[in-house]
Amino acid sequence: MNLSGIWNNLPDILRSQQTGSRAPASNVGPGESGAAGSQAVPNGGKTDHAELSSSGLAAAQSVQQSQISDVRMEKVDSVRAAISNGTFQVSAQDVAGKIIQNLLG
Repeated sequence: MNLSGIWNNLPDILRSQQTGSRAPASNVGPGESGAAGSQAVPNGGKTDHAELSSSGLAAAQSVQQSQISDVRMEKVDSVRAAISNGTFQVSAQDVAGKIIQNLLG
């Protein structure tokens, strides 16, 4: 069973669960062509299906919301801009401190 990319598709899966519809199933894995007839369909065209319970759905939404709220986009954008224009600098002392902290932690 191939579960790669599940986190990228989780919002669509959650939305389909909330509306009561099913997300379209796909037999094409990452990096594979979706052209009909170009490849054999695994499992004779049968797909696996899983449904989250209401508590599982709530937990997944909670995790998704906490991940969104933890990102400070203005900070990300400023660091991204500094890296792209070559002005991003990191203190060697800060790097060494974090390495030591991780080794001791």
